[in-house]
Amino acid sequence: MSNYYGNGYYNNNKKQKGGGFGIFALTVLIIVLAVIGAAALLSLRGGDSLLKQALNSAKTITPEISTAEPENKTQIPQKTEQPQPLPESTQAQATPEPAKTPAKVGSYDDITGRSVSDIISGSDSPVIKVAEKVTPGIVGISNLVSFTNRDGSSVDVQQSTGSGMILDKEGYIATNQHVVSGAHKLTVVLFDGSEYEAELIGQDERTDVAVIKLVNCDKELSPVTLGESSSLMVGQLAVAIGNPMGEQLAGSVTFGCISGVDREMKLDDGRILRFIQTDAAISSGNSGGALVNMAGEVIGINNMKAAGGAGSVTVEGISFAIPIDTAKVVIEQLIETGHVKRPGIGITGYDLSAANAAYYNVPQGPLVSDVHEGGGAKAAGIKPNDIITHVNGQRVLNFNEMKNVLERFITGDIVFVTVFREGETIEFSVTLSQVEQ
Repeated sequence: MSNYYGNGYYNNNKKQKGGGFGIFALTVLIIVLAVIGAAALLSLRGGDSLLKQALNSAKTITPEISTAEPENKTQIPQKTEQPQPLPESTQAQATPEPAKTPAKVGSYDDITGRSVSDIISGSDSPVIKVAEKVTPGIVGISNLVSFTNRDGSSVDVQQSTGSGMILDKEGYIATNQHVVSGAHKLTVVLFDGSEYEAELIGQDERTDVAVIKLVNCDKELSPVTLGESSSLMVGQLAVAIGNPMGEQLAGSVTFGCISGVDREMKLDDGRILRFIQTDAAISSGNSGGALVNMAGEVIGINNMKAAGGAGSVTVEGISFAIPIDTAKVVIEQLIETGHVKRPGIGITGYDLSAANAAYYNVPQGPLVSDVHEGGGAKAAGIKPNDIITHVNGQRVLNFNEMKNVLERFITGDIVFVTVFREGETIEFSVTLSQVEQ
């Protein structure tokens, strides 16, 4: 019996040489393949382990910006202590830390009684209480001039408007001199809208302060309270109340702070005035109104707003008020006599312009036209036609500049006045006397 196997025959009785060699070769091949497979398997397992190690190492590496000290310095590791839990008894007694109370910066006397930290918006604003107290004492003033028609009839025409503040129950009102200047007739509108005529009691151009009085007023008036300006500090809060742009905006209230004190301003006519500076808005028509502190006390008379500067630059947030301490002295004298008395040398005259001085080849300055009897100039020997050039060594070009120097002194003081007379310069010692201005 023979079986077919592969390409040959297998004889149970006799082995053929070719069949035995094939079986041996097949066995060797299987063994070789097995060895190769085992090696490949081991290689794969080893690579997988190396890959895992590389991935694990990558997870522990994070990029950092080095802040280490130079290599020659030894790094000392810091000991980290884990917080220890509180005992249960201690935990039971622990309480949250109370909130800190904000420090108070300052307080507002009389009206609010509150500190700066208490100021909030809305109905709690302290400005409301200030406005409620002061606004009834602020009035609107109309300056009327007489205009003649072609038919010969005359009519009063409004020249300007301003503001004022009621001083007492009798109807005296303080305002700016430029508000009432040149008026043929003055009318006043009170807080409730009622209108009355007023008469001019007195005016002082030098300080821009005037006093008027209501005529035949039957109303119960609400005077303002005058405070003090000598103790004002920069940064102190302030409220301006007046009638900007006329009666249509009567009783307007603006809020700000004191930006500066004792600001010296030289006007076009040579006068030098000292003002309170504030950033509370003061517009046309506000002149003569009140600048008040947070107690509702008047600390200044609103005067003007800085409208421009060099090169006509627009300026905002700069307004000025006459210090109430300065205004009080003037107001009292105007009510008593209608005039203001200041220290003077007892002369009258006019300003010699630069052009006339150059034409006549003489120095520019106040030209004396009359010497008053009983005055210091008369006693010292000053004469008409003298040209004053210096007062106490300071050059003066006109009467306003001379008055600016004299205002630093009081009645009875002695000043040195230098004059030009017929080509010569002469100095006199002059005792100041009180003169009306």
